[in-house]
Amino acid sequence: MSKPVRKPDMNPEGVALVREHADTFKYNFELMDEDNDGKITHEQAAILFRAFGQNPHDHEITKKLKDAPPMLEFVHFREFFQRHYDTPTGPDELEEALKVFTKGDGKINVQELRQALQREQLTPEEMERLLKLGNFEPGPTGGTLDSRVLAQKLCEGPSEADLEYFVDVAAADAKGEKNREG
Repeated sequence: MSKPVRKPDMNPEGVALVREHADTFKYNFELMDEDNDGKITHEQAAILFRAFGQNPHDHEITKKLKDAPPMLEFVHFREFFQRHYDTPTGPDELEEALKVFTKGDGKINVQELRQALQREQLTPEEMERLLKLGNFEPGPTGGTLDSRVLAQKLCEGPSEADLEYFVDVAAADAKGEKNREG
């Protein structure tokens, strides 16, 4: 990818897009618009939504996009984002929530976490990413994760490399769609 992805610096009090945010949103929207027609698919909108600090499940994003046009112009994406933006959870709140998986020592039992996350239907790759984020330490009961490190990493959002990967995957998918149509 030739252009780096930019993450907006959202203010925690709300979603009003100031000029700097609008410019960042427009820049990243244009990165997703591989064919330069001024529109992105729902899948690409979901990638941008997540890249901008949101973390909905696939079924939630589908529900949120159900009334949107099949191809979103920038104005549609901006309206969608403003309507559905949630202030991200901070690391302290997330660490507090993760205490249900610790025994007061800040270590999360991975086996218990895996069981709890089965309802979330994480792929094996997603679980492996989670283990890497939380400084996985192998052990006889499945190992542990550091709750403070995991909370911090999850709140940082995707890395620049992750964002570029998602944009590249979306572009490859879009090209595959065109090849199947043509």
